[in-house]
Amino acid sequence: GKLTRVTLAGTAPRTLCDSALFVGSWGEDGFIYFTNARLGVSRVPAAGGAPETLTELSLSAATEVHALPSVLPSGKAVLFTFIGSLATDAQSEIRSLDLKTRKVTSLVRGFSPSYIDGRLVFATSGGGLVQVAFDEDRLEITGNPEAITTGVASFNGLANVHLSRTGTLLYQLGPGSSVDGSRISVVGRNGAATP
Repeated sequence: GKLTRVTLAGTAPRTLCDSALFVGSWGEDGFIYFTNARLGVSRVPAAGGAPETLTELSLSAATEVHALPSVLPSGKAVLFTFIGSLATDAQSEIRSLDLKTRKVTSLVRGFSPSYIDGRLVFATSGGGLVQVAFDEDRLEITGNPEAITTGVASFNGLANVHLSRTGTLLYQLGPGSSVDGSRISVVGRNGAATP
């Protein structure tokens, strides 16, 4: 449950807080966003300090989780996966949290969101990986989802999908895909995949 940071040069790990469940993202706003031990979204200054709770679940929501928070480049909002039941990914949806108003808005069915250059990338139930136009200022989807690939592995409403700030997309294929086992592929913006 400890959230720690370490430099790539190999300095000793520094504990930032002791209530983390899933790490989400390190924002350009100087905060690290994560799922806290109470299954909501929190953030902590990357330099250390007191964690701040951003979303909370009701005591009766024993199977719900707010996972994989991803702060938008503007720092205006955080995208996260709402898991309605740990038994299935069909109930998962992507939500936004406006950091100024603290308003949470449901955006689309899916999970493991990433954002770059006006595009929201996320996994869907059944192993799909899609992209859709997204207005970062209005926090709204403005287009129709377009398929990137299929066969993406998922478990309990989450998928190993990671999009870098430079546009490199990494994802894990599931055992039901057209390849043996799982492998990491790099997919360019033109759709070409390289193992």
